[in-house]
Amino acid sequence: MLQEALTDVDQHYDKCKQADEQKRIAIEKKRQEKLRRERIRKEKRENTPIYMGRFKITYYWIGEDNWGYRTALGVRSSRFYTVAVDPDVIPLGSKIIIGHDIYWAVDTGSAVKGNVVDIFSESRLDDMYHDDVWIIRKGSSERLALKYRHK
Repeated sequence: MLQEALTDVDQHYDKCKQADEQKRIAIEKKRQEKLRRERIRKEKRENTPIYMGRFKITYYWIGEDNWGYRTALGVRSSRFYTVAVDPDVIPLGSKIIIGHDIYWAVDTGSAVKGNVVDIFSESRLDDMYHDDVWIIRKGSSERLALKYRHK
């Protein structure tokens, strides 16, 4: 009789243990699913272009100042790819779209204030126009400065 009671207690304990394990697994699955949904939501937010408005687009070139190819983030300027921006408007390190072209905002300039983007070119271009600007990835200038710093 005592043996049967102990067996019943052991079986009940095993069932409770299994139920607890199943609950723990279900909770962990829900937590993982919630994290996955949050990650997808964040990626969508980060990869959704942000319309910044209509900007004045100008050009700057190698001989225009004493900085040469060096940018505010310390990376080398690249023709028709790197641009100077006002970091209060567009964060340094951001990828932006002007028209159908993608640019990298890695530089600043004394004439670049407000809604102005200055595109780097190696030779003088006196062209100026207005166009829509979109951010496709916001930059983090501190992280980029550490990664691309001149040694």
